[in-house]
Amino acid sequence: MRANLTNLSEGAEWSSNTRVLTGASSATKGSENMEAIKKAGGKATDAAGLCDAYVQGEFNDWYLPASDELQTLYTVMVGINKTLSATAGSQTLESAFYWSSTEKMNGSAWGIDFESGTATASNKMRNGHVRAIRAF
Repeated sequence: MRANLTNLSEGAEWSSNTRVLTGASSATKGSENMEAIKKAGGKATDAAGLCDAYVQGEFNDWYLPASDELQTLYTVMVGINKTLSATAGSQTLESAFYWSSTEKMNGSAWGIDFESGTATASNKMRNGHVRAIRAF
């Protein structure tokens, strides 16, 4: 996977629609979760909407990582941040809560606390960081 060089948001909701179960249940396939989230509807300012709208260069296939993909990003955060620190215009991963695209139930979805590496199911209306990834 390839991670975006910057956070797309540091205060986005997973979704303001807490009554709908989107079917974004994959822990390993964020791109599939994104399709489910888009079919269920959502706002462009929600975490998935920000990733879906993101374009960098000729690439427009960015998505909100699934919980396992996000956990991988946390696991290699030290190396990623070393590279990002040396790259102009980039932003290191922060010790903060990042949303995944994996939904738990109607009102909650999974995210990872990048300070401890703990996966947490949180209210979809919680403000969290958003970092898009893409397959390559």
